[in-house]
Amino acid sequence: MNSVILIPAYESDEKLIDLVDKLSTLPFYKIIIVNDGSSEKCTHIFETIKEKYNCTIINHSENKGKGYALKTGMREILDKNMDVIGCITVDSDGQHTPKDILKIAEVFEKYNHSLIIGSRDFENGNVPDKSKIGNMITRIIFKIITSKYISDTQTGLRAIPLDAMERFCSLSGDRYELEMNMLMDACRNNMDVREVPIETIYIDENKSSHFNPILDSYKIYREIFKFCYTPLLCTVLNILMYVVFFMIFADVQIVLRIFISSLFALTISRVVNYTIDKNANLFYKKISYAEFIRQSFIFFSQVVIGWILIYALNYLGMKDALFSKIIVEILLFVGFQFIQYVGESAYQMFYKDYNK
Repeated sequence: MNSVILIPAYESDEKLIDLVDKLSTLPFYKIIIVNDGSSEKCTHIFETIKEKYNCTIINHSENKGKGYALKTGMREILDKNMDVIGCITVDSDGQHTPKDILKIAEVFEKYNHSLIIGSRDFENGNVPDKSKIGNMITRIIFKIITSKYISDTQTGLRAIPLDAMERFCSLSGDRYELEMNMLMDACRNNMDVREVPIETIYIDENKSSHFNPILDSYKIYREIFKFCYTPLLCTVLNILMYVVFFMIFADVQIVLRIFISSLFALTISRVVNYTIDKNANLFYKKISYAEFIRQSFIFFSQVVIGWILIYALNYLGMKDALFSKIIVEILLFVGFQFIQYVGESAYQMFYKDYNK
């Protein structure tokens, strides 16, 4: 396998030795372990691994966070100019089996410019409630903001392409939020993200996790909402431009007046959105023909459905252009996101059943 295994480790126990022992029998280019400032009680773990296995161990003098450890490992690969397609990040607590790691590696060999993530099944009975609820909330918010459906946004088992490492190393975040930032960056750059089903393992209700529910959740959601600045700005612009055009075409018949105002306002907001994203280099590759058709369908659907809803509100007596537009935009946003979420959730369920 032409990829590096990268393991960020903090306060690890014998499970890390067992993991490395099994991985060392597999044909990976190299195993890199970043000891992220573990205490002296863990020294024998890393010494044992160093003595028995041909691994590279990088030591942080103090705990700097999982994200920082991942950056350290990726920097090592880049600085040493390793002739690999990328790295596979693996948690040190035994939640990722060698079988699943090998499965990710095999998919990565085929799609070596894609971000490959190992997705757990949160309907599994051994998933702690807090993990199940947390992932569900994050998944929904991520879908609403990015329009991308990813069933497991918090998985640590990922294959990262070599050509994305430099960009990922420059991202903000030194703790768990870096993993979310990688997904956000992939969405910004239209990078292909592929999910591979993996075994769902939680040991002792995940008590060994160093995830801080308050601090780390805050950092993760802060990064997610950074993504929605432009769409929010353009939504406000859409509403304001509708009101402006509604006033300009005051002498036009109401049905046509609403349609023209909706069409012009949405067109302007979409052009501004595209321009901002393009100037910020948020496009990794050109939009495909299929994606263009999909976006065009969504655009005209928004115009037509918005036109019908606003006219219905006007017919029912709601004459205020601003208020009716705001209500319709909320309805459209919730409606489109719900339809997409349900549709993609159904697809994911079908895909799992089909591949059993």
